[in-house]
Amino acid sequence: MKVNKSFLWQLWLILLIFFSTVQDLKTVDTYGEIARNPIIFLVPIFLLTEVKLLFQKSKAQVSLITLILLTFVILYTTSSIFNILLWYLKEDTLYALGENIIIKSIKVLTYYLSFILLFRHTYYVMKEVGDPAKISKCFYVVVLLYFPIMLYEIATLPDAFVDYHASTKLYYRLRLLTAESSWTGSIIVMLLVGCLISYNNLKQTPYKLLIIISFSIVYIIFTTSKMFLISVVLAIAIYFLLQRKIKLKLFLVSLFLFSLSLVYIIPKVSAHIKSDIENYTSVVTRSSAFVNSFYVAAFYPLGTGGLYYVYFIEHLKAPVDLISSLTGGKADEILTWGTRKNGDKNISPASELGQWTIMLGIPGFLLFFYFYLYLLKYSSINKFLLLGMLYFFITGLFIETLTTKPNIIIFFALVVYYRIFHLKTNSKVIE
Repeated sequence: MKVNKSFLWQLWLILLIFFSTVQDLKTVDTYGEIARNPIIFLVPIFLLTEVKLLFQKSKAQVSLITLILLTFVILYTTSSIFNILLWYLKEDTLYALGENIIIKSIKVLTYYLSFILLFRHTYYVMKEVGDPAKISKCFYVVVLLYFPIMLYEIATLPDAFVDYHASTKLYYRLRLLTAESSWTGSIIVMLLVGCLISYNNLKQTPYKLLIIISFSIVYIIFTTSKMFLISVVLAIAIYFLLQRKIKLKLFLVSLFLFSLSLVYIIPKVSAHIKSDIENYTSVVTRSSAFVNSFYVAAFYPLGTGGLYYVYFIEHLKAPVDLISSLTGGKADEILTWGTRKNGDKNISPASELGQWTIMLGIPGFLLFFYFYLYLLKYSSINKFLLLGMLYFFITGLFIETLTTKPNIIIFFALVVYYRIFHLKTNSKVIE
């Protein structure tokens, strides 16, 4: 029996997409944060792809995205070497907050090198699948896998999948196979956009469309991720503002979404934020971490490299005091960062813009916008891709880092693949 080559690539793409969404493996306890997701263990396969491309002598069609990420790696490495030398001369040690600063710098470097490999491998796989409609089916299959997972979790909270998660504590929010609820939004957006890039084909099978819509509604009803809801509303609003002409159908959809925001999303988000400020710490933690990344960059305009976590703690007090006074919220969580008990655990600028800025300084700030705006331009070829990219641009600005979200890298590969596919198959492309 002869097996269709494209079908095998589809199977691998389904696994790749699913693996990218598994973000709370117990291997994190043995190998550190980088092993929270299984993607890092697939790097040898990604390297085989690079070897194959090297021997094929194929021209890299995604070279600009790769070049931007390589520029990040070069700037990061340079900044890390400089700051390590400076730290050693000043402190006469290669340790900070209980961590070897050289090993810490290499760990972060490994994240971004693996992202480059994942991006290139995913693009290669999509090219081998060969058709956006087939790629869309791969995302749809993962939605079918996740729907029962989500329903089971809702039914069994707070101890759903307790044997799987790295943290065995009771968890009362919908988090799927991630570490916390705020991580799930990027997975939902990636899966939905992946399904909808071939919307015209989906319209011919209404039951598939019904499943996708039902999946979305169930998630929106049960999620407690404030920033997911806010980011979705903002992405949709910006999308409509970018339209030169709005058809009646589009106007009615936007009117419905606006009404939904007023009646459901805004009150829900407001209630969650109020509850968080009064009872929890995430608002103060995220806001302080975000502000602090720029505060540190003011002292280190060329970046801190792999020592970002050291200088992050060193300058943390002023941003925390500012945010606490403005919100009246609790700063208990973020004040435990960098203590003897926690070391460098959890120290993060809370957004990719903050991450690039604190590690690379002003060059990182500029490179972030060049990278994301370039992807936004690419995504403009498809309305669903543009909506998804607007969402990831907003979350990249304020609330999400790439280090624990390889699914976002897969989305970037989808954007580039679709753009190049469209350029090849259509003579008239609106730039």
